[in-house]
Amino acid sequence: MTTDLLILTIYFICVGYVLYQMALSLERRYEDQIEIHLESDPLQTDVTQQLTNQGKANQIKAEVVAANPKSPKSRSLVLSLLSPINNRPPTGSIALQVLPQGKKPLQPPLRTLNVQLTNRSPDMQIYIDWDRCSMTRMQGQTERVIRQIPGMPLDLLQAQVFSVVNPGQMLNAQIAPESSFNRNAETRLLEAKADLINFETIVQLPDIVPKTYTLGLLVWLKQITEDDTQAVRLLIPFNFKMEVLRDEPAFPPLKWLLSR
Repeated sequence: MTTDLLILTIYFICVGYVLYQMALSLERRYEDQIEIHLESDPLQTDVTQQLTNQGKANQIKAEVVAANPKSPKSRSLVLSLLSPINNRPPTGSIALQVLPQGKKPLQPPLRTLNVQLTNRSPDMQIYIDWDRCSMTRMQGQTERVIRQIPGMPLDLLQAQVFSVVNPGQMLNAQIAPESSFNRNAETRLLEAKADLINFETIVQLPDIVPKTYTLGLLVWLKQITEDDTQAVRLLIPFNFKMEVLRDEPAFPPLKWLLSR
């Protein structure tokens, strides 16, 4: 009887060990993810207040909307040009979006942000003053933004050229903070090599640590016939929160084993 009990004990230990190893093997197949959220309400409130302060709230309406009906969590800022005649639809709009948004795997790390601007207005020019844009990561130091262009031989100390988006045109720009750029030893060109956000590091941070980053874009809007002094200047704060999405085994016993 004692021998049978010993055999059964060894058997159950072996079965338990095999199940535990299976759980570990399955766990390796699961991947945590990061979901990037744009803070919509503060963005809309801030831009609306800037328009009010410049006496333009009756001409330009700021609204944060879903960029794509199929991706409601991906948001963009739309500046609608209001008609001077009541009950008339807007005369045009400017849409600004900063990507990525939504779910991202932990690899690869984030190296650059993508700024997309679409000018659907009939007579407005849009300028982005890159040297007066800034980026802050994880409540840290604020850095100047650098627009990445093919073959960057210039010293970062030099001023950057404004991006100009005329009526009916689009802009798609890759940007990174100044500290991300290093010179390629072979080509001698500047490249964004350092990580902007390392998602694997974010996953390891305690929940109480704010997982955020901010891009402040300085944008000018003016009619083609207006002088630069008449331009509306907006410092647009794109604040992002990163949420860690833990992937857990759906089978309860495996979840229990992995928690041991």
